[in-house]
Amino acid sequence: MLIDEIRTQAYVRALKQTVRPGATVLDIGTGPGYFALLACKLGASRVYAIEPDAVIELAMDCARQNGFSDRIEFIQDVSTNVSLPEPIDVIVADLRGVLPFYGTNLPSLKDAHDRFLSPHGVLIPARDHLYAALVQAPSKYEKIEAPWTTLNDVSLSSIRRIVMNNWQNSRGENTELLCDPLHWHTINYSQIDDFDVDTNITFVVTQPGTAHGIALWFVSDLCDGVTLSTAPDQPELIYGNAFLPLLHPIEVAPGNRINLRLRADLVNDDYTWSWETKVDERQNPDTPKIHFKQSNFLGVPISPHYLRKRSSGFTPVLTDKGEITSFILLRTDGKTTNQQLAEILKKEFPERFANDADALDAVAEVSAEYSK
Repeated sequence: MLIDEIRTQAYVRALKQTVRPGATVLDIGTGPGYFALLACKLGASRVYAIEPDAVIELAMDCARQNGFSDRIEFIQDVSTNVSLPEPIDVIVADLRGVLPFYGTNLPSLKDAHDRFLSPHGVLIPARDHLYAALVQAPSKYEKIEAPWTTLNDVSLSSIRRIVMNNWQNSRGENTELLCDPLHWHTINYSQIDDFDVDTNITFVVTQPGTAHGIALWFVSDLCDGVTLSTAPDQPELIYGNAFLPLLHPIEVAPGNRINLRLRADLVNDDYTWSWETKVDERQNPDTPKIHFKQSNFLGVPISPHYLRKRSSGFTPVLTDKGEITSFILLRTDGKTTNQQLAEILKKEFPERFANDADALDAVAEVSAEYSK
């Protein structure tokens, strides 16, 4: 993301426009710390740089190299777990994936706005506008479908049903728009009321061709006068575009109307996408009846055994690994070292651990996951 020059320079322009001498700045998902360092160069008096991954160590090195260690406080965690001692004038973040509806992007930025931002503070990005279009993309569709039709006279149609219920990143693919792009949602990061979206779109075909799917993209207002676009007719950015394949291609002609119901529902820390496509038979009397219901919930093979274990009436029994994890956690008391835990573990489960190193590895794995 950092070496995507168009994306990075747009954020640079936004920071130059909003960071004033003496400002407090929060960089969420700082990565190697570039925006935090830039904020210092622009005169910020205090910068908080939050990053859950180990790359934060590189950010600390960069801060030392640039002489900003005294002005940047690095915090290795997710922002929703963090408390800050003062209001923030500028919050900068890019937690999106291909689309803004990605992981915990919206909950994280709503939390940051509500808890950290000063009354007259600025959040970058300010808004994301989402667009959609019906597209012809034969090469992309073939890459998705072709491996799962017939291979050496063996039918793999069950796999085809799975892959056709997963949306794809169409970065680097040639797509032809068969209709005018339609705006279907705006995210105002200062007024996030809902993390989900459920919308109905009607595409009116303007170009004859074969519809293979729906393209989704966003145009971002980072701040007043600074925009960033992932539209298919713009230079390609690191994000790419989302491509929702149709269950089967549709032959279309100018004037045809295609109705789409599009949903994105945040479930735990990820989104379930659903897209329901209908040909408007009233407007397209000569077009075959078409009604596709697709969702990436259907794009994951799930065994009955897995579903049974998640049901409310299931009585769970720990596996061997579960027993070992439980054993370690119950003895993690803030006083016993990993080495001491490993010695206890080896004595309790001698048949599972042939040597001290294996036991220590097991303890270290649990420690890395659950300790602070």
